[in-house]
Amino acid sequence: MRRNSDPEESGEYSKLPGKAVSERLAAKAEVERTRWAITTLNTMYAGYNNNVAKLTQLYPDKRIMGARAAEGALVLLLPVEHLTRNAKLDGVLASVTEESASLDNGKRHMQLLGTVRDMALYQLKEHGWNARTCAEEKAT
Repeated sequence: MRRNSDPEESGEYSKLPGKAVSERLAAKAEVERTRWAITTLNTMYAGYNNNVAKLTQLYPDKRIMGARAAEGALVLLLPVEHLTRNAKLDGVLASVTEESASLDNGKRHMQLLGTVRDMALYQLKEHGWNARTCAEEKAT
């Protein structure tokens, strides 16, 4: 697997529909944490595009961003340190899953920077998400 030191330099990624919108959101963000989140997401999606699966579309929306992989799967990458099961997560998952039902082919991939509690992983699977952490990726 080829690794690129700056995944956003990839010409393919920089031309993805939605990429310019995500850059404008980052530039207009009034809160530093929001700018960091959007910039981190761009780096994560560029790396995913270069090393895991090609992306065809980005869907930026404030501090969260989704993407469509070439095979039709919905991809959600989250720069979180630790994910636990809670009502807010359940609401977000239900909303994203419902809104994306007409867009995806039934495949939903989620990758997280940090760790995930077993109950949160179960919650993700209940909503049809195949979730992995970056720690798992390094171990395989």
